[in-house]
Amino acid sequence: IYEIGRSSKAYCEQAYRTEPVVGDVVMALVDMGINLEGLQAFRLRQNRVVIASPVQQVDLKQHNVLQVGDKKLHPQHIPDHLPPFPDTHTYCFSHTYKQPVTEYEAIREKAAAQKRDIERALTKFAAKTSDTQNLFFTDDKEFMC
Repeated sequence: IYEIGRSSKAYCEQAYRTEPVVGDVVMALVDMGINLEGLQAFRLRQNRVVIASPVQQVDLKQHNVLQVGDKKLHPQHIPDHLPPFPDTHTYCFSHTYKQPVTEYEAIREKAAAQKRDIERALTKFAAKTSDTQNLFFTDDKEFMC
């Protein structure tokens, strides 16, 4: 069964389709050397058991929809067959950011911390990019093991 499915999928993809058709399955069976007349005789036998397709269950549970705010009714000039208005939170303005700090002490502390961070970063950058100066004028190879 796995080989029939794999071959059917290959024939399907070769024809630029996403779902195999009966012809793809027939070609896969012929490719495997299976006699199609024998399958027809097997299908028409007397003691055949047919498995019914499963019945889909109906979802009886109603889903609770989150409602924020009040539902607005249509004004008189809007016909009733149009959909209702969305919740008010979808079109009312609300802040999505924190209000900036306006206290003098907090602003000064933040500025001082930023200044310290900038000085530290510039010191590291200067140490990494500038030429080095040796304290002892000896070859570096002398200290190697």
